[in-house]
Amino acid sequence: MVTINLLDVVRDTISDLFRFGSYIYQMIVIILGIVAAILITRKKTWFKQYSALLLLRIPIVGEITRKIYLARFANTMRLLTETNTPLLQAMDLVRQMITFYPVEQSLKLAQADILLGSSLSQVRFPNIILILLSLSK
Repeated sequence: MVTINLLDVVRDTISDLFRFGSYIYQMIVIILGIVAAILITRKKTWFKQYSALLLLRIPIVGEITRKIYLARFANTMRLLTETNTPLLQAMDLVRQMITFYPVEQSLKLAQADILLGSSLSQVRFPNIILILLSLSK
C-alpha cells in the first residue's frame, strides 16, 4: 500500500509550478516592482505631473477626466463662495481637496496672481474656469 504524505504533494505541486516556466515568475516580479515603484513615487511632484499628462492624453479618458475635475472644482468653488468664504481661502481649500496636478498648479498660479493684486479676470486661468467662477458668483 502506498501512502502519500501531504508534504510530498505540496513539494511536487511547487516543483511543477517551477517547471512551468520562469517567465511567469519574471512577470510577477516585474508587476510587483511596478506596483512598488508607483506606491513609492505617487506623492512626488514629477510623478503627479507626468501621470496627469499621460492620463489627459488618452483620447476619451483624458477628456472625461478633465471635465470631471473641472466640474468638481466649479462645484466646490460655488459652495464656498455661497458661504462667503474669502476667495483666496476658498482657492486654497479647493486645491487641498482636488489633488489633480493641473488643477493644483492652476490654483497656485491664480493665488499668486491675486496676492500680487490682479483681478479675477486677469488671473492665468483657463477660460472655462473663469466662466464657471463668474457664474458661481
